Amino acid sequence: MGDKGAIFLPSGILNDFMYLGKKATVMIAFFRIVCFLLLQLNAGSPIPSGVYRFEEQKMLQTDFGRQQTMLSGSTRDLDHLVVRVLELRGQVNIHLPKDTASEQLLIIRTGEYRVTVHQLSASVGPGSVVFVPVGVACELVNELASAGQVYTITYGKSRETDWDFTPDSAFIMDWDRIPFVAHDKGGIRRFFDRSTALCSHYEMHMTTLNAGLQSHPPHTHRAAEFILMMDGATEMSIGGQDHRGLPGDLYFLESEIPHGIRNTGTTSCSYFAFQFQ
Repeated sequence: MGDKGAIFLPSGILNDFMYLGKKATVMIAFFRIVCFLLLQLNAGSPIPSGVYRFEEQKMLQTDFGRQQTMLSGSTRDLDHLVVRVLELRGQVNIHLPKDTASEQLLIIRTGEYRVTVHQLSASVGPGSVVFVPVGVACELVNELASAGQVYTITYGKSRETDWDFTPDSAFIMDWDRIPFVAHDKGGIRRFFDRSTALCSHYEMHMTTLNAGLQSHPPHTHRAAEFILMMDGATEMSIGGQDHRGLPGDLYFLESEIPHGIRNTGTTSCSYFAFQFQ
């Protein structure tokens, strides 16, 4: 005899139902794990060498203005790397929270900003560069009434071992304080050549290349490299294929890939060259 209103299933059917329930739970868990791994694999897909065009990337609306993602994935040395363009409305500030697994490099494209990182604070304009170490936050305040744009390069590695947090390694480099050194092909501004907690080689300079000239013949090097176009028109040979770049465009060159850049315009061009490994 059972309680009034209760429903009883035959033991065979009940056992089958319980088995299916357990099986379904396992299948759901397995499906979730597969989806997570697929997302991780997609996020860490190797970034192809080539040109990433500023005008072809979609701008998305945000609380501070707009932003676009130019590229995202992994490199030979980095498990994740994302390059974004942040467009801040006039008189707007943005807080970049600290990340215990990533470093960031900021490059001012347009506008004037008050930048605060660790114990440093300065007002800087186009061409200025900010390094944000692991575990350090950064704040940007657009000091103009008009919108301005900032490139952010965020990258990191899997935390197989702990590294030292070095907040004092933060720096702000004001374009106006970087000397220009002329040479026979144009000139150069050297920003830094150092190591960081995540990169044994970390070097950046700005090249000015005169009209019609090639910087140097196609070559290779161990470090991966970004070439960020600031002014003018160029053509980059990458692995034997030619790619054209205009202001705002980004060339990505993976480790050991043959590459060489040429000014295709009638005036000088300028671009950031940033190597890392």
